[in-house]
Amino acid sequence: MIGGVVGNFLAMLAGFALMAGLVSAVTASLPRVVPEWINLDGSPRRPLIIVNLCWSFLAAGAGGYLTAWIARENPLDTALALAIVILVLSAIGTFQSRERYPLWYLMLLLIVTPIGVITGGILRVEVLRAL
Repeated sequence: MIGGVVGNFLAMLAGFALMAGLVSAVTASLPRVVPEWINLDGSPRRPLIIVNLCWSFLAAGAGGYLTAWIARENPLDTALALAIVILVLSAIGTFQSRERYPLWYLMLLLIVTPIGVITGGILRVEVLRAL
């Protein structure tokens, strides 16, 4: 694996890409699979929001795990850096999505995704310790 700052950046990029891809795939397919979870105006209903929150946590965990796996020198520090980046990007996205989604969902998403990334990073570190 590539070490140093470049390696950590690539690890963060890979973790972010995995997380974003997983979230995008499910977010795009859920309305097609369960159309009754969408209101007539196109806004999501509560079941879709709850599933999306849970899936976002799992996807963020996968991204954090991958980041920590690639960044072998400082796995948890790099996962934490990714969590901070995701927190900032989510905060920016909150302003863009505030009319389509309820505020409680957006606030929870700000909390859930960084915690998911850190959880994935911790899980990877614990797996390494167990080996």
